[in-house]
Amino acid sequence: MNLIFLNHLNEFILFLKTPKSNVRKSNESQFGIFSFILLLNSIVFFCVLAIHYLFLYIEKTFNFREGVLILETKSEYDKEYTFGVVIIACVLMPLIEEIVCRLPLLKKYAILLFICLVNLYFLYRIKIIPSTILIILTIFLIAYFLDIYFKWKKKYKQRFLTFFLNTLYRKNYKYLFYSLILMFSMMHFDNYIWTSQNLAYGISILGLTFITDLSFGYLMVRCGFIYSLSLHILWNTFTVLTELYL
Repeated sequence: MNLIFLNHLNEFILFLKTPKSNVRKSNESQFGIFSFILLLNSIVFFCVLAIHYLFLYIEKTFNFREGVLILETKSEYDKEYTFGVVIIACVLMPLIEEIVCRLPLLKKYAILLFICLVNLYFLYRIKIIPSTILIILTIFLIAYFLDIYFKWKKKYKQRFLTFFLNTLYRKNYKYLFYSLILMFSMMHFDNYIWTSQNLAYGISILGLTFITDLSFGYLMVRCGFIYSLSLHILWNTFTVLTELYL
């Protein structure tokens, strides 16, 4: 078991050194990779919990005001978990984030989704459009561009698509991979209220969750959209349950 984990960990590290878009394997290998990433993220999750309780202990021991060392979220949704909020946090947001931040890592969807959906998502993040409109527009954009893609694929495959995918996309894939990972991390960085007192806690937590961001990208490339989305939903669900019951 330890040897299998170490082999997968070595593959993960090698991928991070030189990310490539063409490393898909068999279904059996995909399940093994998914299991490894699930275990890796479980370790990260418990490390995050340990850091959280460590800072709570420091607050109590050194008589800090309660919560002063802990990151506080900007969102009003996180203060009360209704059924609708849970669905948004655990299902809809992972779906949108996977489409925008990780689906372009798959070669066949790069042209369709990268430019339009990234810009659309940033409009949402800076509060120009509300989440409901974002979801509706995302669904229509995906349907529209997929329709165009399959109509144009045969006609232009040897021209523009081949040039883009085989030249620009493949040669610059490493930069694309880390740009999307960094963008995803920075969007979550903006979810919190930062002060000088909670900086150490915040950097520790977000530093650990950056490993999660990398592993989600790796899982998307190696196993595909369904595996990556499933793990993202699990991660958000565990996070919500932790905030509710711990």
